[in-house]
Amino acid sequence: MSRIVTAPAETYQLNTLGSVLGRYAIPNLSEKSLKQVNYMMDVTLTEISESTVPPVPHNNPSLLDEALSFNNKLLSQVESGPASGLLPVNIRNEVIARLLAHTAVCEELKIKSSIWQRFVEPTDIAIAYGLPNLWKDSSQVILEEVSRWGYQMQHPAVPEVLRRKVALDETRQLMSLMWRKVIGVTTEPKVNTYLTKDTQNYHVYWSPTAETLDYATPVTYDRATQLSFDLPHNATHLVHLDTLNSSDGAARYNDNMAQRAYFEAVTVFSEAQTIKVASNVEFKDELASIFGLDDEIMPDNLSEWVIADRKYEFKLRAARYAADVLMLEGASLEECVDEIYQTFGVSRKDAAQETKKYLPWTGLGAVYTAGYRQLESLGINTVMSAIKTPQGKVIDSWHCLGASDIDTEL
Repeated sequence: MSRIVTAPAETYQLNTLGSVLGRYAIPNLSEKSLKQVNYMMDVTLTEISESTVPPVPHNNPSLLDEALSFNNKLLSQVESGPASGLLPVNIRNEVIARLLAHTAVCEELKIKSSIWQRFVEPTDIAIAYGLPNLWKDSSQVILEEVSRWGYQMQHPAVPEVLRRKVALDETRQLMSLMWRKVIGVTTEPKVNTYLTKDTQNYHVYWSPTAETLDYATPVTYDRATQLSFDLPHNATHLVHLDTLNSSDGAARYNDNMAQRAYFEAVTVFSEAQTIKVASNVEFKDELASIFGLDDEIMPDNLSEWVIADRKYEFKLRAARYAADVLMLEGASLEECVDEIYQTFGVSRKDAAQETKKYLPWTGLGAVYTAGYRQLESLGINTVMSAIKTPQGKVIDSWHCLGASDIDTEL
């Protein structure tokens, strides 16, 4: 596999490093899982050490600020988080050295960045994600997304019953609902689901270990956040992980650019499916019963909230696509926020948040929107047919997806 397909800039490799470090935060990590996570760390460090790629895709000061912030998060994880006590000392020191070296380069670039400079071509970024048409007709894509999801200015107001903290049993029942009614599994994956206070040491809240799949929900989440952010998004991730070769344990998902791009496309596609099923009587009645809402909110009103919330999230993802395009063209953060505010009709706060969300990894915001649209254009009708071919082949990146692999039958 060529260098470009692997990662065109070091920030993308550090994203993978973050994913590996997050595995050390899983509670009660077994010796077998620890051995496999250590192996993942060795592979990741080798790839970074052998890399001759630029440190970042371009030297926009805002990108450099976010890259430095991410480096500091990883340094905190390896110096004082669970990884600190579990990593072999020599590996721990090498991780710290790599992060400090990248930090130094970014700080130097920030001083010199009065003249904006691109280090990675947009086509190389698209190829690395496995979506060579990622930037094609971007203006048209953005306008189509705005038209499709409407001009709602903000997330719908959260009903009082959804402001309450989500319980662990509610999370487990919600996952089951999404697996059965949205994703369409025949057998639910076995997942170690738990609440955690240790959110700063996770890169993503879903991951495989040697024996299990793990799913952590922050204790701070209320019911609305769980519905809005985690479900069906993380429910889909876990089903996708469950289809991968379990004998690979923790290494079955390595979070490289192509794998992340496809995984996220499938999760966003599942959210579009949620909008379709949310008004079904069985779905909305079971959703209401999970929370024991009784007369506090009618199932129809809860269903309407879920649909409105999902539609607004689709707009925000399209805003990330626009942010990537604008940043690649050399726009400043302020120019980017103004353009998104005017184009999407969202608040300036949301425009700024979405612009910054994936800044160090140019294109990651774009692949959410471009990816789910690509799945739709290929005629895929179910979430499971985006995860497995009719012949049983698991699809875990755009690189391994061909037209003959797709099951378009309902």
